[in-house]
Amino acid sequence: MTEQESYASVWDAICDSPGEATVMKLKSKLLMGLQTYVKSCSGEEDAATFLAITKPRLAELLHGKIDRFTFEQLAHLAVAAGLDVDIQVEHRLAR
Repeated sequence: MTEQESYASVWDAICDSPGEATVMKLKSKLLMGLQTYVKSCSGEEDAATFLAITKPRLAELLHGKIDRFTFEQLAHLAVAAGLDVDIQVEHRLAR
């Protein structure tokens, strides 16, 4: 019987490196925050206008097309939406 590996997140399981997994986790948090913001708007058209993006681009965001956005693009959209973005950097415990 083979041992199953366990991961802290899906990104740890599917990414090629810990650095890539970290970027994807950050992008995912930004994307989810933006999706919540859009749902709180009076409509998708208003959200697209406020964020200064096209409706097709907004649809990509709402459908979770994370690969279509860079971290920087998502950060800019989050700031435009009035979201506070902060990154905490901490030392990992020695293994």
